Formats: sequence, structure tokens, C-alpha cells
Amino acid sequence: MEFAVPKGQRLAPGRFTDAERAPFRTGRSAGLAVYAPGRGCNQTWGSFNIRQIEQDVDGELVGFEADFVHRCESPDAPPLAGVIRWKLPQMSLTLDGALLAQGVPKSFYGDTSLFDLYGDPDYGLAYYGSGRRQNWWLSITPPLGKRLKVGQYVTNSEPTATRAGMAISGLSRCWTTTGKLDIKRMTVTSDGTVSALYATFEQRCAGIPGSITGTIHYRL
Repeated sequence: MEFAVPKGQRLAPGRFTDAERAPFRTGRSAGLAVYAPGRGCNQTWGSFNIRQIEQDVDGELVGFEADFVHRCESPDAPPLAGVIRWKLPQMSLTLDGALLAQGVPKSFYGDTSLFDLYGDPDYGLAYYGSGRRQNWWLSITPPLGKRLKVGQYVTNSEPTATRAGMAISGLSRCWTTTGKLDIKRMTVTSDGTVSALYATFEQRCAGIPGSITGTIHYRL
């Protein structure tokens, strides 16, 4: 696979449309080419999104994540779509459920969005995702007298002795909540802070039908 940004630009997170065959792209077009045994295209129509990219001090590529759509020989040809991730942990937020606007699922990746995570297992975590004209914030508090750890939790708006606390901003009409949280993986640094998280959740709002579900990948 070959990915090339328009001439004069540098590889960076972003969305690139109207891509031409990478080695022969014209003007300010991005470039894309996908080769395999028995597969090669004289002309390419496509697009790609660079979700993440990392380079060392010498500018050498050390990590890359992108998704792409590739059409061979014709803009109406059947598409080949894919995702690649090389030497980088996943960073994303996905949301689904009837409580979203029009119930339309949302996916946030590094090509459009920024993410942050801070906190510790004793006092709780705050996760932030911003992109696509939306800001989402999720707070997680351990049950009273306990620490957050990998495992499944029943949640309330506020923590109790047996339930974790969970609140999601972005749902302005949601005040009293119940839900579920599954912390699948979590990395705690030597200073006690959480640096990576993989979790799924579901939240329901009192008096409102439906729920919102989500998956967080932060460096895991």
C-alpha cells in the first residue's frame, strides 16, 4: 500500500479525498495505491484518512494508522476498503444508541478528533473526546472505599458502596442515570496515574427510553 499527501504537504493526521494513483498523482491530489498478487491498477480513485502517525527525531516513520477506500480503473468500480495500524495502540471513541441525535452511531478517530485521559484508580478517571462538531466527556468514579480495576461495574450518577459513578456530558437532558461499565484493560504508571484504557459502557437516563453505548480505546 502507498499513501501520499498532496505535493508540498507533510504526512499528518487528516482526511484526503479524490486520491489518484500514488506514484503518478497530479497537481494537488493525494495519492493512494494498493498492490497484491494479481492486483494492480493503472488508474486509481480513492480516499484515505490518516488516524495516527508518529515519526522519530530523524523523520523516519515509527507508527501509522489509516483507513482507506480504493477503486481500480474506474470511479464506479467496486471499492476495496480497509484499515491498517502499524506499531501504534488504538485511539478512538465509538458511540451508539437511541439517545444519540437521530440514533445515528458516531465514530471518532485521530483524523478528526482529539482525546485525553487523566486520573487514578483511587479518585476516578476523566476521559475527553472532541471532534466532528461535538465534545464528549466521561467521568468514572470507583465505588465508595474501593479502587477502579479491570472488571465489570453497575453504575449510578453518583458512586455507592456497591456501584461505580459514571456521568457522560453531551447528553444535556440526562441527569439521573444508571448503567454498566466494563473496564477491559487499564495501564497504571509508576506514579499511580492511568495512562491507557480500553472500556465499554452503557448508560440509561431516568424517564427517557433507550440508552447510549460506547467503546473507549485510549492507547490500548
